[in-house]
Amino acid sequence: MNKMKVTPLVSLIVIVAIVAAAISSVPVMCAAGDGGDGDEDVIVDAADSERVLLDYSIDTIDVVLMNTENYYVVGYKNVVCGRGIVIFADDGTIVTDEAVVSNILEAVAWGEVASQISVEDVEAIKTAAESSRAIETSRSSLTTSCNSLAVLVNSISGSNDTDYAVLSVFSGRVLNVDEGMTEIMNGTEFFLSSMADHQKKISAIADSANSTKKSLYKDWKKRGHAKTQVYVTLVLVVIILIIAVALIFVRSKKTELS
Repeated sequence: MNKMKVTPLVSLIVIVAIVAAAISSVPVMCAAGDGGDGDEDVIVDAADSERVLLDYSIDTIDVVLMNTENYYVVGYKNVVCGRGIVIFADDGTIVTDEAVVSNILEAVAWGEVASQISVEDVEAIKTAAESSRAIETSRSSLTTSCNSLAVLVNSISGSNDTDYAVLSVFSGRVLNVDEGMTEIMNGTEFFLSSMADHQKKISAIADSANSTKKSLYKDWKKRGHAKTQVYVTLVLVVIILIIAVALIFVRSKKTELS
């Protein structure tokens, strides 16, 4: 009995068939809406219609209310492109206006960090800010002490006498200035230390929101090229397979000739 000879062409056909079967079997997890509501059904249908080849997950990231209209931020995950975002209006139309998209994504980003700030945090910042009033009181007192000291210094510098009474007053005024400066230094140190701690936390929250917005915007921009990127990748895969099969074919021919 003759054995069937597997040619490179047959191998290529088998490989392409396997790849096609793998692509068609990629499951898609859809959570763009639960159904039952008219608006949600519209969004589910709209989100499903925007699927591209090799998408394996669809999920609603957030719903943003802006100018009395709901905007659905839908995330897609693709084998080739990774995560992408499409934004839908209530009627299922795709939002393409970059200014509107920017506002929506900004709301999503800040919504994610909103829970990181508590009323207690805000009250603590207010308390730290109000502590500067004590510094202002000390500053005013120090200014008065400096004015008094300046008058006495001017008087002493113009006299060669060592007058006990004058120098006694002088020492008291110098000590008053020293105490005033110490109070301001201590108060300022507490104020700056306290404010620095709170500013660090608030700054971290703001940075997190801005970073999230940039990431979401990047995903939104990337989704616009997803279809092209997937097809280009698949074409490259097919080309590589053809080259591989051609090399196998050439090698097998050389083996037969030898």
